[in-house]
Amino acid sequence: MIVPSSPPLATTAPLPRHNIRGSLLSDVAAYLALQGQSLDSVLAQLDFDPSVLTQPDLRIPVGKLMALLDHCAELTGQEDFGLRIAEWRGMPDLGPIVLLLRRETTLRGALRTLVKALHLHSNALYLTFEEGEDSAVLAMDVMTGEGGFSRQCAEMVVRAIVHMVGWMVGPGWQPAAVGFRHGPKLPDRVYRRYLGCRPDFRQEFNGVVLDNADLARRMDPVGGRIEAQASAMLTDLEDRSGLYLYRVQQLLVLTLPRGEARADTVAALLGTNRRTLNRRLAGAEVNFSQLRDRVRRELAMQYVTDSDQPFTEIAPLLGFDSLSAFSRWFRTAYGQAPRDWRAQRAG
Repeated sequence: MIVPSSPPLATTAPLPRHNIRGSLLSDVAAYLALQGQSLDSVLAQLDFDPSVLTQPDLRIPVGKLMALLDHCAELTGQEDFGLRIAEWRGMPDLGPIVLLLRRETTLRGALRTLVKALHLHSNALYLTFEEGEDSAVLAMDVMTGEGGFSRQCAEMVVRAIVHMVGWMVGPGWQPAAVGFRHGPKLPDRVYRRYLGCRPDFRQEFNGVVLDNADLARRMDPVGGRIEAQASAMLTDLEDRSGLYLYRVQQLLVLTLPRGEARADTVAALLGTNRRTLNRRLAGAEVNFSQLRDRVRRELAMQYVTDSDQPFTEIAPLLGFDSLSAFSRWFRTAYGQAPRDWRAQRAG
């Protein structure tokens, strides 16, 4: 396998308190029901709150998710459970990320956007996109904070990557190669069925290799998959003010590091205009500037207090074009320089 040796062009840096959206649980429950099984006993064993099945945006510890997949594999007797659930589930709901993806014209641009935005779904998902001379690697890991990464989870994630790329560029795409950190656990024919090729095992990553020619492929304009998911999400926002506010905050998380956290940009992503955006926010008793500052403060606490990232890297993540601008904002917001704030809490 050819693995690019250049540094990653983009990465989603994992944040503390590793968690993931609970939307996967309802899909697992539906899949088990088709198998004549119930997820209730598994949820009870793992001390899950059953309400997570009806609240897909709740965050769950990623370690529990991996334990759940292992339990389900045992319950069903399906050693390929991770691959099965990923194939059955199909393309997951990307939420507001899809609003940015529909602005991209090539697979390369879409993957770079996805890498930067994936933390909206989970601060435990660690996605890297690394281009070399002849090929590129799109790899994903799940950071548990506890060590260990179950095979079921690794295989589910990689099958999801294969499906996701095919979903973006249209049918007929297959990876140049697939890599897993673990050794082979299933027959070759099983892996070929789900992934289109026999994986290379005991690699340095869990992910897929793409030919560079694939990266220049146009996003699928005929199937309109991205546009359909975006339209469905926007329709869902029309009469749900609480969800609307939540989505605006998510878009602010996405647009801050791109330097695009402006009312007109966010309104355009939501398929509306600035006046309508401001009116709907006013209905929630907040204005755009207040909401942006709230999101910026929350992110600043994660980056400054809970990570050791250099401040020169944190500044652009919060939408500042210079370290001095970030430092001035932080001092105004918190009464001391970010370096002093971090040092005080580290001590």
